[in-house]
Amino acid sequence: TSVALQHLVHFDDLPLAKGVISKAIAYLDNTYVSERKGWFAVPRTVNDYPHAPWWGCDEEKEICAIDANWGNPTAEIIGYLTRYREFTNLDVDELISQATRYLESMNTFTSFHEILCFVRLYRLLDEKTAASLRPKLYEAVCTLISKDEEEWRTEYVAKPLDFVTSPEEFFCVDRELIEKNIEYYINELQTHGKIKPTWSKSFYDGEMSRAWDEWVAIITLRVLLILKSFGRILL
Repeated sequence: TSVALQHLVHFDDLPLAKGVISKAIAYLDNTYVSERKGWFAVPRTVNDYPHAPWWGCDEEKEICAIDANWGNPTAEIIGYLTRYREFTNLDVDELISQATRYLESMNTFTSFHEILCFVRLYRLLDEKTAASLRPKLYEAVCTLISKDEEEWRTEYVAKPLDFVTSPEEFFCVDRELIEKNIEYYINELQTHGKIKPTWSKSFYDGEMSRAWDEWVAIITLRVLLILKSFGRILL
């Protein structure tokens, strides 16, 4: 649902998109877990369907590994509730306060996906509220990004352009590092014609086999859109 909303926010002036968004927000209202003050990444029923290992729900704890980090996907979801307040019955202001307190309490940053969720929240907030998150986000981003091009190629790490997707917001990332990441992606596209995941294809067998090609398409499209935003390609 959160991934769908990542795309729908760019078309939310269209009536058809508004209808889908309103149903998505209703679903999020219904799946809100008050004891958690947020959402779980997946329901327990995920175990009944093909899924990557890291999405498996621990039957005893009743959560998956992603749920160790509260902000993923909760922080991002709060951003959508903020943008589409007319569709939710939840106390959005309290949820924003909860997210702010959580982020400010963090002394170490272990999940770049969690911080990506906070970045998406940040981009959906009004300027005054976003400004309160900025110092901690800058600290988190610069702690988590890898500057090593070899790691970009072989390891599952946060790259600069995972956080910086347009020239409007660089956080604390050095512009030379951004340019290095841009050139890395251009070289990958010129050499291979696509951007492949750094995780192994072996995770996807049986009914999951087509997921690898789908991820290639998702990652490649994302990179092309980032390069377009920096004026490096014309689409």
